[in-house]
Amino acid sequence: MPKTLRCVPSSLRKTINQVIIVTGANSGCGLETSRQLVKQGATVILACRSPERGAAAAKDVGGNGIFLPLDLASLESIRNFSKEFLSKYDRLDVLINNAGIQDQGRI
Repeated sequence: MPKTLRCVPSSLRKTINQVIIVTGANSGCGLETSRQLVKQGATVILACRSPERGAAAAKDVGGNGIFLPLDLASLESIRNFSKEFLSKYDRLDVLINNAGIQDQGRI
């Protein structure tokens, strides 16, 4: 049986002062990724379509987890997200594209 690999907290790379956007950060892999990055000292922008779920995820993540609404199926939402992000941050260190696009009858 193969040996189980574990991530030892002391060996994790510190991401202090990094600004990171995680799309689809309100559940699943995006939420867990956001939690870990905040624990490592990053400022994490949780980019989520649902305002209610995004705000709840940011509260769950705590620390430097910040929710900004982003619906990747809407160019207006993308423009608004970009404008809001650029008004608060002068750089982006990492982008984690976790969100999947679903066809929900919108164009």
